[in-house]
Amino acid sequence: MLISLQGLIPAVKKVFPDSEHRFCVRHLHSNFQEKFKGEVLKNQLWACARSSSVQQFNRNMERMKALSVDGHKWLEKMEPKTWVRAYFSEFPKCDILLNNNCEVFNKYNLEARELPILNMFESIRTQLMTRHTTSKRKQKGL
Repeated sequence: MLISLQGLIPAVKKVFPDSEHRFCVRHLHSNFQEKFKGEVLKNQLWACARSSSVQQFNRNMERMKALSVDGHKWLEKMEPKTWVRAYFSEFPKCDILLNNNCEVFNKYNLEARELPILNMFESIRTQLMTRHTTSKRKQKGL
């Protein structure tokens, strides 16, 4: 199947039309802070993203507007169902605002990239198993 679309989001939408797309808020913030700097604006962006009801989101967006009209306009261009907890579908049983698992996996790929393919897979498998075991031990207090 050949797909000639510009960008990853349209390509995924074409191949998986029923999938839900969400943005990692940390990456959204990285783009936001290029134009709108400051700890107060950062905290307000996160307050908007963490909003658990539409009413709370609207209040937080009004606070953002009071802090930065341009920042508010920038956020309004983003579809809320892609970054605001209140708008997330209930189908995927996850309301995570960050994409840390992908970040970890990408780091493992980066370290193993120069290896032959089977060695690369083995390296990634070993790193993930070690991470999983360490995490479980911490949870059990060992």
